[in-house]
Amino acid sequence: MIASWMLYAVVVGVLVSLAALAAEKALLLARRPVRGVWAAALFLSLLIPAVSPRLPWHFSLPPLPGLSRLATVNPLTGIAPTIRLREGAALQVVERRWGVDEILLVLWGTSSGVLALLLMYAVGVLQGRRREWRRESLDGVPVLLSRDIGPAVIGWRRLDIVMPEWVRDLEAEARALVLRHEMEHVARRDPRLLMRTWLGIIAMPWNPALWWQLRRLRRAIEVDCDARVVASGADVSRYGSVLLEAVGRCNRGGLPAFAAFAERSADLEARIKALTAQRFGFWRGRALVSAVVASVLTVAACLMPDSMAPGLSRHTVDPAASSQSTLEWVRAQLVGHPPADIVVLYRSHEGRLLKTEVLRRPSPGARPGRVGPSIMADVPPNDVESVEVVRGPKLELPGIDGVVVVTLKAGARPAQSFGGAYRRERAWALQATLDLVPKIVAARYPNSYTR
Repeated sequence: MIASWMLYAVVVGVLVSLAALAAEKALLLARRPVRGVWAAALFLSLLIPAVSPRLPWHFSLPPLPGLSRLATVNPLTGIAPTIRLREGAALQVVERRWGVDEILLVLWGTSSGVLALLLMYAVGVLQGRRREWRRESLDGVPVLLSRDIGPAVIGWRRLDIVMPEWVRDLEAEARALVLRHEMEHVARRDPRLLMRTWLGIIAMPWNPALWWQLRRLRRAIEVDCDARVVASGADVSRYGSVLLEAVGRCNRGGLPAFAAFAERSADLEARIKALTAQRFGFWRGRALVSAVVASVLTVAACLMPDSMAPGLSRHTVDPAASSQSTLEWVRAQLVGHPPADIVVLYRSHEGRLLKTEVLRRPSPGARPGRVGPSIMADVPPNDVESVEVVRGPKLELPGIDGVVVVTLKAGARPAQSFGGAYRRERAWALQATLDLVPKIVAARYPNSYTR
């Protein structure tokens, strides 16, 4: 269950990322800030998987065929327990200590813990370096002067501009552009936004979509900052040349929450294109199309079916209580029943007998066959809540070797379940149960049979 939910979260992250790309395109055409798009994408990539099972419009994935539908699934781990059939007892539930879900949860917690420790270490290193840097005034702007770190903005409660010593060697006009860029970061509190984003990454470090969104957010922050610097009156060509000059010398020092001037050479081309982009005819139409695509992808991410949605059975049962209550119910229903190798009882969620099906062996050792019309093929798998098997002499029912109790979910209507409306549905779980019954009722097997 956890593995399928993690895959669901990754797919949601991809859909949200595509929606953010379309929204970014629309905003760039309209000359609007784009940093909020990627911040919202990160938030939605975390929020949608967390709340999707509780959304009123959400629906679940269709059930998978196989034996796993016969067992009740633990809501904490989502792992189908081992099925154990004992003499004179109902279905027993034995939890596996370790499974795929447990391993994934351990890896998840370990990776989040390691990433949190690395972030705390980086913050500690930053505070140590902060005390080493000199506080000076550069062209009337208070800065921290470092040997090689920067240009960048650091901090959480108090934001400081960090300038490397080589900035003082720049021409006055170029130095003013660099300072202006960093002052825009301070005004928009960009380091705080990056720190919040890292907390989201720590929550889901295994989701590659979040890491890609973080990179796009960094680029968007710089693109918005460049646009504000140019809008303040800076010459585009001169500002671009300063970016080209600084890209090889800018250094974050390996610290994650910096808002740096030109930290990634790979993003420089996108920043230059954003500065020099020209709007041609019909740009409003293209922006509108991009906005519509972004909206459709966002809605698709919200409505995508989730394996943990309420459509799947995820409740637990007490094996002992279930065994005793099933035995008592079976005895009450089959008092005076004619001999049969196997009896299949269909009951409602409230415990009312709905239908009875009889299976007999044509010859010793042969597979039991149905007597009368087939009922199982008319039962939709979605309507089955549980399947329990009772066998052995402790049933105290002479002439009956085994009983299969099929309980329907609450709200399942017998008229639909047995009226033939779902004849095209494959009853995988019930068929798997009946495939096990010959082994269960065979006298040559020992007192317990474990799969």
